[in-house]
Amino acid sequence: MTPANIQKLKLLDPKGKSGTIQSVVLRNDLHSQSYENTLYWLLKVTLLEKEALEKENKKYVRELKKHSLYTNELILQEE
Repeated sequence: MTPANIQKLKLLDPKGKSGTIQSVVLRNDLHSQSYENTLYWLLKVTLLEKEALEKENKKYVRELKKHSLYTNELILQEE
C-alpha cells in the first residue's frame, strides 16, 4: 500500500476512535497489504457491525414499546 493510500485510511478516522479502522492503520505490515483487499475487509466488518447495532436497537425498541416508553415525543427530542 502506498503512503497516500495509508493516509486516506487514516483520514477515515481522524480522531482515532474507531477500533476497526485503528486495527488496520496501526498494523506494522500495512505497507505490504493490498489497498483493495483492506478496503474490502473494512467494508465487510463495518457492515457486520451495523447489523449487530441494528439487532441491538430492535431489542431496545421492543423493550421500550413494551413499557410504553417509546413515543414520538421522545424520538423528536433527539433530532
